[in-house]
Amino acid sequence: MTDLITVPYSELLQRAARIREQADVVRREIQQLAQTVESIEWIGARAGRFFSLWADARPEMERWAAALDGFADELEAQARRMQVADET
Repeated sequence: MTDLITVPYSELLQRAARIREQADVVRREIQQLAQTVESIEWIGARAGRFFSLWADARPEMERWAAALDGFADELEAQARRMQVADET
């Protein structure tokens, strides 16, 4: 016997929109952090290490936002396919 999971495509679309909103939140947080980091005027070896860590961390955070967008895109595409199948 096969298990069946039913999810209305409207719910998938809503969840995709919420995930996209979270990606936007991540981007805004990255921007705020970047502005804060840019306003810091540290000097010395510790400052260099900090800015190096920041330079490594920022792309990781941006990839997270992109991953959320990708997941939202996939969820939305699946919902659209389900909707088209239901309407034909």
